[in-house]
Amino acid sequence: MLNAKIKKLYAIDPKSWEHPADKAALSAVQQLKGLDELAKKLISAATERGLRLEVLASNVKVSANQFPRLNTLMDDIVETFDWNYRPELYVCQNPMFNAGALGVEKPFITINSSMLRHFDENEIKAILAHEMGHIMSGHSLYKTLIWYLSNISLSFIPMGELIKSAVWAALMEWNRKSELSCDRAELLAVQDEAPSYTILMKMAGAEDLSQVNLNDFFAQAQEYESQKTVLDSVRFSVR
Repeated sequence: MLNAKIKKLYAIDPKSWEHPADKAALSAVQQLKGLDELAKKLISAATERGLRLEVLASNVKVSANQFPRLNTLMDDIVETFDWNYRPELYVCQNPMFNAGALGVEKPFITINSSMLRHFDENEIKAILAHEMGHIMSGHSLYKTLIWYLSNISLSFIPMGELIKSAVWAALMEWNRKSELSCDRAELLAVQDEAPSYTILMKMAGAEDLSQVNLNDFFAQAQEYESQKTVLDSVRFSVR
């Protein structure tokens, strides 16, 4: 049952939160020659099933009996968005701060165990809502493609490595900008901006929030924005 302070978003269209930069970058990706064929070869029903089985075999599947509070948070997010698909959720043993959405036919969400130790409940809900936003916006197809391109060789595909190099930069540019859309989805689900701020501060290194100042943190971000160049953006996108 939703918190009384959270408004249910009846029949909300994911397009309502998609950022213009995300839309433009995705359009550029979709126009790349060879991308559709590459995606079809890499992401078949069999390979997606294999990916899900790999996650199922090595992580904890969240349910009413396993991480029940996480399970309730996921249910709340799906109800808030008035969405008809409830993705499976897995907890992965990993010291890095990360979560993700993968899969095409049946997308699922993973969250690293380290996040459960360092983020409070409202922050965890915001993180899960962010990943749900990726699924609702149809991002999981390209997120899964990026995962495959990062983890397997394309030598079995004629011209595969050449195609990879041609699409990688465009995919990475879109990948960064897709986060702008899902930051908006996150805010719509939680309906409180504070968790989004504290998540970013903790991920930047502020494990003890008493040692940092939000206004100074914003000023630091503005300092970066005022000094970066196009070349800097390219450099960071290929790291």
